[in-house]
Amino acid sequence: MSGWLNDAPRGLDIVAGATGQDALPVVDTLQQDAQRLSDAQPPSSIAAAWEDGVAAYAERLTELRTAISDDADDASAVDAARAAAQELRSLVGL
Repeated sequence: MSGWLNDAPRGLDIVAGATGQDALPVVDTLQQDAQRLSDAQPPSSIAAAWEDGVAAYAERLTELRTAISDDADDASAVDAARAAAQELRSLVGL
């Protein structure tokens, strides 16, 4: 889990610095990582919070992908995805 969670901030930094459609492959990779996180078995002590956090992160990534695809201002979507990723990282002590 930590590898995918450690990749999230770097990936979002790349997305923030990319222009337009160039960011989509990075978002796709982050979405694949989010799916892997969803499939991961967390400790029972954080299972409910983990499921909620992963769902929120995946939703923020979907919103980010939509913003990029629509050529909308994606800065707030990047910030929202970054915040969701950080919540997951904090949950597991990263």
